[in-house]
Amino acid sequence: MRSSSSRPVTPGPRGSRIGKYGLRTIALAYLALILVLPVAMVFYRTFENGLQPVLQALTDPMALHALYLTVVILRCAAHSPSWRSARCAQGFCEGCWWHWRR
Repeated sequence: MRSSSSRPVTPGPRGSRIGKYGLRTIALAYLALILVLPVAMVFYRTFENGLQPVLQALTDPMALHALYLTVVILRCAAHSPSWRSARCAQGFCEGCWWHWRR
């Protein structure tokens, strides 16, 4: 049976704003460190010798062909089920790798 003198339920003590926002700040700083530091290191290593080697590597015929294949395969994959996009990629690669082997 219930007693007629039930007390109202009061919420427990809440954490301070400093603790709540401090934990969020630490978590966001940690994520930023994990995400931003490797990307910054890749950019640093890429451009440490200047812009000329990067442009030279990007205008290489093999690199241009790799970018072309990436775009074509992405277009196939975006409009097809997974088995069809894999077959599409296989067909494109079978037809072109002999050309670059010479």
